[in-house]
Amino acid sequence: MFEVTVFSGMKPALASHLLERGQAEIAVNCLLESGELRPLGGLLKVDSIQGAAGTVYRYLDKWLSWPSRVILRDGPIAGDQKKRVYGTDSEGAFLFCNSDEFEKSGLKSRCSLGVPSPNSVPVVTVSGTGVEDKDIVSRVYVYTLVSDLGEEGPPSVPSAVVDVQEGQIVNVSGLSSVAEGFRTISLIRIYRTVAGTEKSEFHFVKELEDGTVSFADSAPDSDTAEVMVSRYWEPAPQKLQGLTSLPGCMFAGFKGNEVFLSEPGYPHAWPDSYGMSVPHEIVAMESTGNTLVILTRANVHTITVDDPSLSVPNRLDGYLPCTSAAGVVASPFGVIFPSLNGLYLVQSGNAPQNLTAGIFTEKDWRELKPDSFNAVWHAGQYICFHEPGAGFVFDPSSKLLTKLGFHCTALTVEPEGRLLHVAYPAGTQTVINRWDGSDFSLRSEWLSGEMRTSEPVNMEAAIVSADYANAPDDIFLKQPLELSCVGSDMAGSVCFGGDSNSFYRAQRKGEVRFRLIADGQQVFEGRVRTDSPFILPDGYLAKRFQMGIVSDIPISKVDIDPAMGDLL
Repeated sequence: MFEVTVFSGMKPALASHLLERGQAEIAVNCLLESGELRPLGGLLKVDSIQGAAGTVYRYLDKWLSWPSRVILRDGPIAGDQKKRVYGTDSEGAFLFCNSDEFEKSGLKSRCSLGVPSPNSVPVVTVSGTGVEDKDIVSRVYVYTLVSDLGEEGPPSVPSAVVDVQEGQIVNVSGLSSVAEGFRTISLIRIYRTVAGTEKSEFHFVKELEDGTVSFADSAPDSDTAEVMVSRYWEPAPQKLQGLTSLPGCMFAGFKGNEVFLSEPGYPHAWPDSYGMSVPHEIVAMESTGNTLVILTRANVHTITVDDPSLSVPNRLDGYLPCTSAAGVVASPFGVIFPSLNGLYLVQSGNAPQNLTAGIFTEKDWRELKPDSFNAVWHAGQYICFHEPGAGFVFDPSSKLLTKLGFHCTALTVEPEGRLLHVAYPAGTQTVINRWDGSDFSLRSEWLSGEMRTSEPVNMEAAIVSADYANAPDDIFLKQPLELSCVGSDMAGSVCFGGDSNSFYRAQRKGEVRFRLIADGQQVFEGRVRTDSPFILPDGYLAKRFQMGIVSDIPISKVDIDPAMGDLL
């Protein structure tokens, strides 16, 4: 009488009896894209690190971790032999590369992003005798610091003006290469103004080794053609947050209600003139194409970044505060973020769209605690973990929603989104796992919506069609317990009746269990081993029915009927 051949996800906003055939009241650890009920692939342990981790990151075949949330972005420069990685943490922006030293699962030292201006003013004096009848010119000197990665910083405070005649030497002293908290300084560059130029630009004179404290300049003006490009550059602002990649080898970040942009092609340089502000405190930023999406505690703003010197924020309509920076993801459709009443999509030039409208009520959404969201975009889905120890998977295209029966504290997607790794605490360690990496599946649970008959009936028989041939009976996983445990419960284990101690039943491979609920009461629960129909209990009459499945193998059909003969 009631048959489900196409399994779908959850829609909490609807009452159980209003769900369409195949929609679920409960769907946990389920893959439903094919229409079958398939279990989510198991987690495969790849490593473990000591202590708690809010962020994990794979770098040069080594797992790095941080106790809190850190945003990490691959270097934007193509063919970078140094494999630079940029990030923001509670202290601001930083970077590391393949020549840095690592210890355990972290960096040996933290280097702030950028190169500072020198902390001393160059002192200039003139020596020697000038050539008669040659013009006397006025010069000003500055110098810059260059990091071990070839990154040049802003100039020093200018020297005093000095008058020079051809034949004379200018002695530049008082040079200092101290840059505490930043990368090691490897070079010092000397610049000076040149007579006859229309503007007071600084032209390159000489490059010196780190540690040089003085320099004698006798170069003619003809040897100083290169103009300083870093005159208005600055290191990344202190306490910069929300590092975001943009086209053109650029980064963006924020502090309070201020937005900052880096110099195109020079991610270490952040000119003050590129800064701008929005009316409210910024929570997070992400990009879609060349559009920077700014999410605040009140409104959404966008900035089209073609020329950073001309970029202006544009406020979008609606009061849509972002509830969690860790819940913001970039997708091929646009930027997705959690707000007060649902999951929103921001696309360039369009008003934000509530992707979960009609799926969650505002009350349902609040119960998920959207201020605790920690999410990634992977394989066309929004994968999210939240408090208290739960999660969900949402596909914006199909609107399929399923729950996750376990909790993770850190997520990271490998380049191009091909591999997802998740981490969870296990005692004093954090275990890092590859998503869908195990040969064994997690245990899925699916419960149908309420299906009603016009008259009371007794369902006599049921059938569950599954891939029994490829499910060896009573085979137990031969994995260490830590691979599948989160706290005291197994990741993905689902047991009827809340029996969290059914450890071996949860581990058995190929077990399919069926339950029948009639008028709100469970009338049957048992194991199914074949595609053949099986008898259900008698002695009751009901008008409201729900079918439930727990399985770690694919299910193609579930059917109940008041007459066994109709299923044969």
